[in-house]
Amino acid sequence: MPDINLPKMNQPLYVLGIFLIGLGFSELNNIRFLFWISLIGSIWMALLVCWSMAAYSIDYYRKKLRK
Repeated sequence: MPDINLPKMNQPLYVLGIFLIGLGFSELNNIRFLFWISLIGSIWMALLVCWSMAAYSIDYYRKKLRK
């Protein structure tokens, strides 16, 4: 299997992309159930991405200030 160099992103960011694609697909095809599932999932994943970036930034600056 070939070695694929993907950008280094965390898993919630990939899942957020999938939920946003589902949100767009549900809007195009007027699928209400998929719309609500994708909307709730994308909000949840966006919050997780913000939380993980905040935690990473706080940890990074704590380590940087100790040096």
